Amino acid sequence: MSSQRHTTPPRRGRAGMAVIELLIALAIGSMVLVAVAYCVDSSFRAYSINQEQSDLMQRSRLAMHRILTSIRTTDAHFPVDPVAISGFKNGIVVTDKAIEMIDVNERHVGFEFDPANGTLIATDRSGMEYVLLRGVEKFEIKFEPMKTQQALRAGGDYDRLLRATIRLTVKTSGNSVDVDETVGAQRVTLSSSAVPRRNVW
Repeated sequence: MSSQRHTTPPRRGRAGMAVIELLIALAIGSMVLVAVAYCVDSSFRAYSINQEQSDLMQRSRLAMHRILTSIRTTDAHFPVDPVAISGFKNGIVVTDKAIEMIDVNERHVGFEFDPANGTLIATDRSGMEYVLLRGVEKFEIKFEPMKTQQALRAGGDYDRLLRATIRLTVKTSGNSVDVDETVGAQRVTLSSSAVPRRNVW
């Protein structure tokens, strides 16, 4: 009886990653990292844009509130441009880039748009001028005139303001701190009307 020998085949060592497989893995990893970086950058940009818009809206609302309050609580209201003044006195609805008012103590108060510097200039009751708002792109006031009872009886000119409508557009006046954003990339436009209380009640 002959004995049979059982021979086991020699073991092969584990094959390592081929160069092609390594390159594919690196390419997939790079694409994932690029996608993550893009999402993070977009999140930072969206946050910066929202922050700028919020800041613009807050500053614009404060300036608008100041102007509307002055219009409601003062007595005489007139545009500044001579052509607009003439049209206002003749009962024509006019638009100007400034408004001048007089309070109960006969002190002048005003707001005027400076297009060259993109600022809104305010004149307080002491006659001092200061910058109320920066980055202003557009500022205009529509004047709707009316006559007082005295003017109606005397047949005089239109001498009072029935309603003022303000349109204000503000843009970013500087680069964002954390994102490389261009000047004026964000804009906010507000529009509101006010009726002088002394002319109605």
